[in-house]
Amino acid sequence: MIQWENPFSSYPLLALSSNPPSEIDDSSARAQIKIAEEEIHKLDVELSLILARRAYLVSRLGRCRQVIAPYKKLPTELVRKILLLCVPKVRLEPQNPPKQAVETINLRLQITQVCAKWREIAFSEPALWDLIIIPKHNYIELATAWFHQSSCSKIGLAVQQESTLFERFSLAPLSQIIDKVIAPHTQRQVSLSLTVDKPLLERISHQSFEILESLALDLDTMDPSHWEESDLHFKKPTPCLRSVYISMPSGILDERLCLGLPLSQLTELKLDWYIVAADLVRVLNQCALLEKCAVRSVYERRIIGDESLPCAFPNTNILLPHLRCLEITLTPAVRFLLYLLETPNLLSLQTDINFSSSESHSYLRHLRKLRRIMISGTDEDGFIDEGFLSSIPASVEVCQPIYPFRPFTLLKIGAGDLLPKVETLELRESDPRLVLDMLGARLASSHARPGSISHIKALVLHCADGEGEFHLEFDAWRLMGMDIRVVPW
Repeated sequence: MIQWENPFSSYPLLALSSNPPSEIDDSSARAQIKIAEEEIHKLDVELSLILARRAYLVSRLGRCRQVIAPYKKLPTELVRKILLLCVPKVRLEPQNPPKQAVETINLRLQITQVCAKWREIAFSEPALWDLIIIPKHNYIELATAWFHQSSCSKIGLAVQQESTLFERFSLAPLSQIIDKVIAPHTQRQVSLSLTVDKPLLERISHQSFEILESLALDLDTMDPSHWEESDLHFKKPTPCLRSVYISMPSGILDERLCLGLPLSQLTELKLDWYIVAADLVRVLNQCALLEKCAVRSVYERRIIGDESLPCAFPNTNILLPHLRCLEITLTPAVRFLLYLLETPNLLSLQTDINFSSSESHSYLRHLRKLRRIMISGTDEDGFIDEGFLSSIPASVEVCQPIYPFRPFTLLKIGAGDLLPKVETLELRESDPRLVLDMLGARLASSHARPGSISHIKALVLHCADGEGEFHLEFDAWRLMGMDIRVVPW
């Protein structure tokens, strides 16, 4: 076949030749036909798979319609109540919004995709959109739409701060968060969580938060020195503020950052930074209504630049009659801080005190209502101090050490001489054989001395090989109703 262009037309003309096709042309044509047949065969296979997938989806769609049909007939008020119960309330904290909060956001969006009726109900219920998370500062438009969806309901707001310097320069400035997100809706915010630098903190302090209940701040540490001599003092009243969480990954701050807050009305305070003991005492002395308290690390001396300066320690007791949960980390130099704590109603304690000290023993003996203790301190040999265990009040029901017990200590626990009222116990690096013997002895002791010794109802065991050859014996205890979880490591 010969092809040429017609100068009088844009369409090519074909001329037919009477010459027979050559062998080369015949083999080439057959090869092209074979390739085309192979492609057709592949397409047929893919088409059959697509048709099978379509048939499967159609069958599932029919079953789903049968399942969803009753829900479509539910009254609108009942569906609205179900949706509100399906969305859990999430506590916002500084730094990155917690994974649970992000999952909650996704759940709210998934609810709108069930059916048209649920979508209409979800979008007409402002309470479903009361949690607003801005993953990046440039997502201000997304936040604006979410604010509109929440109507006039109370809201919680969290702003995620990027960690690298390049990411921060590439995003909208923090000041836009004040102007476009926080300021227009301060009268509706019940919780606020965001990363702040010093100028932003000062601008926030001038806002009016009349119904704010929870404040979580992550202090920007790109330049930690600019936080020296800083304070957080709201220029307008915050009568509903009850919970404050301030985080700073590095650096030691003084109490001035907290003393401007309405400490006398707080019920929860978490200071996730390094703080000097003298400053902590002055802060806690103003928190008469405190119910929950967490302090990351307490030091004896203040560090400014490269200098370490001593601090005058106020010799005054810290009375916290309403405190229920305490989490505190003390360096050895400030163990005497325990002498000043008066927490008669404490229910839960988490600390890493050196438990061989007399200060910790004296403090624990006064906690007559203690129910749960998490132990993260050890003696010189790396074990939980037995003298400390003997000073734990008999009221403790949950004991969670993160270091192992000595074998002889396990025998005393089994006999009920130590931790007689403990019903939930967590053990680490313990021999499964010794643990099983302890459980048997404890059960016998609880039958022999009912009321004085409680048998263990829940056990978490961290050991290298898991249950191993003892899995049948652990299963026997499970059949008796004990909740046992063995975690290999």
